[in-house]
Amino acid sequence: MKKPKGLLLLTFLVGLFACHTQFKPIEYRKLTDIKFETFTFSKIVLKTNLQLYNPNSVGVDVIDSDMDIYINDKLIGKSKQIQPTRVNRISEFALPIEVEVEPAQLDLSYLKDLWEKSQKGKVKVSVKGVCKLRKMAVPIKLPIDYTDNVDLNLPSLF
Repeated sequence: MKKPKGLLLLTFLVGLFACHTQFKPIEYRKLTDIKFETFTFSKIVLKTNLQLYNPNSVGVDVIDSDMDIYINDKLIGKSKQIQPTRVNRISEFALPIEVEVEPAQLDLSYLKDLWEKSQKGKVKVSVKGVCKLRKMAVPIKLPIDYTDNVDLNLPSLF
């Protein structure tokens, strides 16, 4: 006797979604390698690596990310994921991101204050958004909401 194809497909999908609900959130570690690729009054391009940890027993691919970057609680721009990233199971990994900032959106007093605070020590950097992961053909969206105090090493402006 043949088994119905629909039942087999339903069983497969239930199994996939059961695995999906047991997926542990990826953990934030730190921001590393913060570099200003361009720093002019017309354009600022910041590149950094978001160090994360995958506590899951399965590897995933980070296919896209949509994150807002805040410095000292002010939105400075949206990040772009530089490349898809393969994440091994139970491992730490770096997610390379790039942020393009239009200085015209930031007032001069904010830039001066940011520069002064960075010269005295660390500044508060927040990353908020969503990472889009994929395991096999199953998409997984994970929220990202991390805050850290980091050294920006801003070039001399004032």
